[in-house]
Amino acid sequence: MPCGSIFTEGGATKALAEAHPLAVPVLAVDGVNVPFTAQTLRQVTAGEVTAVHIEGVGHFVAQEAPEALAAALVKFVGSD
Repeated sequence: MPCGSIFTEGGATKALAEAHPLAVPVLAVDGVNVPFTAQTLRQVTAGEVTAVHIEGVGHFVAQEAPEALAAALVKFVGSD
């Protein structure tokens, strides 16, 4: 699937997500684009969505704030 085609493929991805929503806890991590990720994931999950906003970063959270991202992941999985 070419880059970007997930948004223009005529609804097949949306239909798949609606037919088989995620049934596990989901972590949504946003930087500058808050609350985009959480809102998007809520459309494809039947379970809980935990949203984390890491302030002061752009679109590349893992590169810009690796420690903050790691802390959010550890807290989410309960391994602290």
